[in-house]
Amino acid sequence: MDKHIKNFLKPKFPVLQAVIVDDQEVNLNSLTLLLTSMGFKRKNIRIAKNGGTALMMINKLIPDLVLTDWNMPMGDGLELVKSIREKNAYGNISTILVTAEEDKDIETARPFVNAVLKKPYSPEELETQIYKAMAHRALDEL
Repeated sequence: MDKHIKNFLKPKFPVLQAVIVDDQEVNLNSLTLLLTSMGFKRKNIRIAKNGGTALMMINKLIPDLVLTDWNMPMGDGLELVKSIREKNAYGNISTILVTAEEDKDIETARPFVNAVLKKPYSPEELETQIYKAMAHRALDEL
């Protein structure tokens, strides 16, 4: 990722709202840690353990970024990102979908997300995708 883009975006991160969705506590914790290390404020990061709960949060909050696992109970990540894209009232929420499932057809998700990452991925890979998604969002807002 270009350092100029990072330098432009990083000051914006403390005021951005994020929702992390995963049914595994360890993933929620590591994603929260990654976002805070990038400059997101912990108080602006919400967590949900399934797509249904996340959608209720998103309806109230309308976050800037949603990081979601694909395979979860009570509303999987693909259903969640489809719902986000179908509701125009949400505006331009950046969405990143992650999966460990080999049988998931990533191409079916691409129209609904900024990025799809296969587990295991490195923190640097995810950070790059977050910067790309937020850069795309910034360009859309010009």
